[in-house]
Amino acid sequence: MIGAYLTLRLARKAGSAYLHSKFGRRKLDAILNFFHKWGTRALAVSTAVPIPMPTSMVFAAAGASDYGVGRFLTVVLICRSVRYTFIAIVADHYRRHFVRALRHPSQYWGWLLLFAAVIFGLIMVEFCSIED
Repeated sequence: MIGAYLTLRLARKAGSAYLHSKFGRRKLDAILNFFHKWGTRALAVSTAVPIPMPTSMVFAAAGASDYGVGRFLTVVLICRSVRYTFIAIVADHYRRHFVRALRHPSQYWGWLLLFAAVIFGLIMVEFCSIED
């Protein structure tokens, strides 16, 4: 929460000119357009789901867009809570199997690749629908 808040505040103070120099004009414009179109939903998804795009870029877009601090902290708190609660429930349910999968991931390559492919496919479908 502290890191998310600091990113929001720094991006708000730095402004979009600094962010363009830091992230690159094309990449930041895409993130800003994505954030302006989806707003809270973009923030919620990037916070709750560990997508391949750095969440800090979405936090910076929120700061550059003058997104409300109270709303920002609420969304981040709720989504991170849901994310880590889900991980804890899965870990509690599978206990030793979960720890074994973390210690020996090579035994589970098939499942890991399938999961990664499904997540990647969902992200690609979402990004393709945004560009249309």
